[in-house]
Amino acid sequence: MHPSHPDYDELAFAARAPHREEEHKLVLLESLGNARRPRSLTHIISHVNSSVASPTMRRAGVSALRHFDCERSAGALIEAVTMDRWYHVRQDAYAHYRQHPLAMDEATLNSTVFLAEQWVAPPLAVIARAQQL
Repeated sequence: MHPSHPDYDELAFAARAPHREEEHKLVLLESLGNARRPRSLTHIISHVNSSVASPTMRRAGVSALRHFDCERSAGALIEAVTMDRWYHVRQDAYAHYRQHPLAMDEATLNSTVFLAEQWVAPPLAVIARAQQL
């Protein structure tokens, strides 16, 4: 449809609506992190650990966690570092975790990440075999 068509603006706005909704959610998630309210931590972590949230939403959650200095936020970041399937989410989580006050030292963190990458599939295979018995 050509931009001079009378319905162009309405249709263009409708096409961008889902994208705008996600942008609003991203801004709100970042705002929750900036507020540093303990009761918002559960909501932020639910987005970081969600398998249905987009990678962009999980990255925003990881970014929001950088404002917290508790064990739950450190645990959520290390879980994102070791378990998220998207490289950019893992990379951001790693960067924020290294700055966290409760972060483990570099050598321990690197060995944890290495072990998680090496041993994600074998334990699942063992569990599957055990369930078949």
